[in-house]
Amino acid sequence: REDLDGVEAAYRAAITADPGHIEAHAKLGLLLENGLLLRDEWADVNGAAAKYRWRQACRHLHTAKVLEKGEKVLAALHKPPAPAAEEGLLAATDRAQAAEKGLARAEARAQEHEEEMDKLRHDHEAAMAKVEGKHAASLAKVEGKHAASLAKVEGKHAASLA
Repeated sequence: REDLDGVEAAYRAAITADPGHIEAHAKLGLLLENGLLLRDEWADVNGAAAKYRWRQACRHLHTAKVLEKGEKVLAALHKPPAPAAEEGLLAATDRAQAAEKGLARAEARAQEHEEEMDKLRHDHEAAMAKVEGKHAASLAKVEGKHAASLAKVEGKHAASLA
């Protein structure tokens, strides 16, 4: 019995020093659980000491399982990616860079087309201004000839009436 008490004290000291020590929790839980089977107090199921030691055993076994699962989760989080995943990531990165270059080229072409359209609009406006100027000059010339011709006809008409 003294050996069990000494081992129990050692496990409790290990847990006090490092509350996350999985092995100490698991072994203390098993020790408490198995120790109850060897002790006289287990025979008295209603005994407070037996109930307390049983709860202690369960708590330490549960703590060990929780810590073990936590370690597995942390290990999975820090696990380096598989080579296939790295290759896939590299390929995706390459495709993303190619898409960015393609987008940059498309934006440059769109800018060139916009500049070309601005130049064409400017040239069209200049040509239309030139045509409208010629049209106005031609119209003025025709209107001048028409007015002169009308004046001549009116003069002849007035002379024939007189």
